[in-house]
Amino acid sequence: QIAQRKPDPIYLIVGDDDAEMTRLATDMSTVVEDELRAFNVERIYAGEKGVTPASIVESARVLPMMSDRRVVIVLRAERILKPKRRGGEEEAFAGGEEPPANTDVLDAYAKATVPETTLVLVAADVDRTRRLYKTLQKHATIVECWGLKGARDGGDLRQAARQAETLVRQAVAQTGQAIEPTAVRLIAARAGTDIARLRGDTERLLLYTAGNSRITLEDVQQVVSGETAQDDWAVTNAISRGDTP
Repeated sequence: QIAQRKPDPIYLIVGDDDAEMTRLATDMSTVVEDELRAFNVERIYAGEKGVTPASIVESARVLPMMSDRRVVIVLRAERILKPKRRGGEEEAFAGGEEPPANTDVLDAYAKATVPETTLVLVAADVDRTRRLYKTLQKHATIVECWGLKGARDGGDLRQAARQAETLVRQAVAQTGQAIEPTAVRLIAARAGTDIARLRGDTERLLLYTAGNSRITLEDVQQVVSGETAQDDWAVTNAISRGDTP
């Protein structure tokens, strides 16, 4: 849809893979011509003061300027789609923050969107029991980005490990380097299902080994540390034997 510049009216991008969600949201802005993005692409942070479902809908209803498309990207949308609760039905954020605004106006907009606007809601998670989410299920395109977990509630750990190893090999290959299989397995094992940790550890590893033709297990051990030295020793030895930690 992005490549064809024919986006849907409303998207919900949800998950724990911040890098992938940010990439998708950024790519969505490319449906607007380069020279007109300053006028027709708006980024809103749901955590900022004054940002409410009503103000988001107001932005979405603004017609594009000198273009046939306007894109409104709402980041941290979990502040609206999954607000923190305290005191049962009396919704209020912990720490003295203002209670979340009524989402009826956003619910109504999802049912009757502005054709010239693409609204992109980017959220770490959503409350799936709420009416707004059920409306989005019917009227929005939902893209789930759960990184190595594959699903909100987790998935096959072995599959996650295989995917993590693939991502590490791909990142290393892009630098023109080679990497020892045991090194791949160790960095993947350390990440578990945490895609952010995998990406962070891989980036540090590539910086540490820049200029080297081959990345070794010892390189990974220098960059990626475990909870304790004993933990490092146990995992490293399991990896060396070909076991899955």
